[in-house]
Amino acid sequence: MNSSSLSIQPLFPLWAIFLGAVLLLAFLVWKEIGRKGRFLLARIVAVVFMISSIVAWLLQPTRTSKEDTAGIILLTKNYDRAKADSLVKKYPDLITMRLDDAVDFKKASTIQPYELSDYNSEIAFILGDGLTAYEEETINAPYTFIPDKLPIGITQLEIPANVHVGQTAIVSGTINIARRTILILKGPGQVEDSVILKGTGLKSFSLSFQSRQAGLFQYSLIIRDSLNTIIEAKLPIEVKPEEKLNILVIQKYPTAEVRYLKNFLAEKGYAITVRSQISKTNFHYEFSNQESIRIDRLTPEILETLDLVFLDSESLNGLSTPELKSLEQSCRAGLGAIILLNSTDTKSKIPLLNASTTIYAQDTVRLKGTSTNFVLPAAPVSIVAASVITPVIVSSHRTLSGFVNLSAGKAGFQLLHETYRLLLEGKTNDYANVWSPLLESITRLKSQRFKIQIENQFPFYTDEPLCINVIAAKEEPILKNENATTLPLQENVIIDDFWHATTWADKTGWHQLQTQDSVKLNYFVSASDEWQSLRVANQHNQHQSRSTSYSEKTQRELISVAKSISQLLFFITFLLSSGFLWLAPKL
Repeated sequence: MNSSSLSIQPLFPLWAIFLGAVLLLAFLVWKEIGRKGRFLLARIVAVVFMISSIVAWLLQPTRTSKEDTAGIILLTKNYDRAKADSLVKKYPDLITMRLDDAVDFKKASTIQPYELSDYNSEIAFILGDGLTAYEEETINAPYTFIPDKLPIGITQLEIPANVHVGQTAIVSGTINIARRTILILKGPGQVEDSVILKGTGLKSFSLSFQSRQAGLFQYSLIIRDSLNTIIEAKLPIEVKPEEKLNILVIQKYPTAEVRYLKNFLAEKGYAITVRSQISKTNFHYEFSNQESIRIDRLTPEILETLDLVFLDSESLNGLSTPELKSLEQSCRAGLGAIILLNSTDTKSKIPLLNASTTIYAQDTVRLKGTSTNFVLPAAPVSIVAASVITPVIVSSHRTLSGFVNLSAGKAGFQLLHETYRLLLEGKTNDYANVWSPLLESITRLKSQRFKIQIENQFPFYTDEPLCINVIAAKEEPILKNENATTLPLQENVIIDDFWHATTWADKTGWHQLQTQDSVKLNYFVSASDEWQSLRVANQHNQHQSRSTSYSEKTQRELISVAKSISQLLFFITFLLSSGFLWLAPKL
């Protein structure tokens, strides 16, 4: 340390503080002189000290020191000692520090994670596993990250977010293995899926399961290698109940495809209306889970009551101009529409999709099923859209089903034909996987005033900050946890109706956040010894996104370090002074 100086950050204007102090000091000294008693001089000194302690607290003094430093080498858990030695030799002026969970290193001082903010502009190198996201946020200057090897275990994980009853879902990711390894996905009652991985290094995996009932579940992901070393971690799966949808199917003539699709949707409890054209002005209707209703024309009033509309190509092209306009406006307002393409016309534009088609050589596709592959007919065309197509099913780089966004709604398409064959062959899960993801992607979303999001990457742990975002629709949100405790929210200073909150979980297991309109977000907090390899991999990715190829803090420089003078000192001075003034008359 070369020099130090004092600075102040007054809570009120200086003139107000000193004027008030002088008036109060004069008044108290006058009162002490007027009192009869011993220790007059000592009492006046005590008054001066008492007023001085108040003034010092209001001034908020800070000591700024000039320190001679060239930066810090920060050692974290599992750092490479050889790399640390090399850095120390190359940059002898750097100070070496280690976190408390890192092994000892020569001449390295130990710091706690909460002390990182004191060195937020001095850290030049970080070695080892790195810092958690909330610890890394305290560093406000460039640094170089030198990671250790990735640990053995899961390094990337994709947990399905929208799982519904009866739907087959996929858990996928990447694992780092040292030898032959078996991955097992175990549900609440039985083993759902498993995969054998051979060799060493990073391997991709994919495990499937079928949900049987709605609720919050704790699946298990079990890793067992050839040495019979077993690692098990809880995998949170939220299964949502089927939403009751109101669906209209419009077809030019009755088909087996639509008949089986109607039955499949009706079994889920959806309200289904099927309209088949008999003549130019007459229609035949079929109903499931709802009362009879005639829909001779598509009007805004009728479309507003629907969540999803199916149309084959011929029915779509046969709509009148007012009907087509109403359908497009309804889609832009939130309605979902799925076009069953059974036409090979490459000259005309496809309404709603604002797309055209090009001839494709093959009229069949091979798709991967839950147990075996299967082949289905498909329209021999490819969709070429002006808007970005979000694919749902892809084969050989051709999108077989997908959708485009139309403001608040979506318009999708299906090229696959005769999918009912899967039901006849007993492949119910494969049939559901062809249709369910497309329906869920396109159907009308429920109108909600708020949306809750968690910024942190999985896994979450107890006693660590969780950053919550709430998107509001022109109304200030009220956010509560499962204990009905209201969490303080702060609106983003740049983006309107974008709110932030921070919470800490005090126990493992499922937790819930909820707004005043009953929008809920369930999240799972893991045990501290689970998913450690995934956490380290997340930390590596986070550091590498900020790390520079070299550090600029390798030469000595003077930096200013500001530290507030402890407020406890002023409080003790005030307490002793006022205590003496109270005690003096009794002596």
